[in-house]
Amino acid sequence: MKVILTILFFCLIMASSTCYAINCTVSTGSMHFPPYNFLSLGKVDSTTNISVFCDQSTPFAVKLSAGNSQGDFFQRRLISTETQTPLFYNLYLDSSHSQIWGEGTASTLFYQGTAGNVPINIPVFGRILPRQNVRPGQYQDSVVITVEW
Repeated sequence: MKVILTILFFCLIMASSTCYAINCTVSTGSMHFPPYNFLSLGKVDSTTNISVFCDQSTPFAVKLSAGNSQGDFFQRRLISTETQTPLFYNLYLDSSHSQIWGEGTASTLFYQGTAGNVPINIPVFGRILPRQNVRPGQYQDSVVITVEW
């Protein structure tokens, strides 16, 4: 049995209230998890990158929404396109999967850095926990990326 999983990232860029001519852009690819077998005892991991580029040196923050989970950052949901069944997963700032990436609320963290004249590539780590009884199919979530500077 194979389950195909996709997380789509949408981007929202917000400038701070201070007005000065700094232009920042953000880009990312989709996160694709390998096939999921609900009988396996192993966790299923994947990664992608968010790239931030600013034309001048400036501090910035990258925040991720809760996606389909309606505000619950601790049980993000990939939803089956056929059955609307959830498959729980999460997104993390670190490769040890201990820092949940969110908006800085509800004990979540967000990425902070400084950009300027070179793209900053920020890894996003995803994990699906084992033994979730789901049907084969395609599962997806839409997570909004907010960049503040």
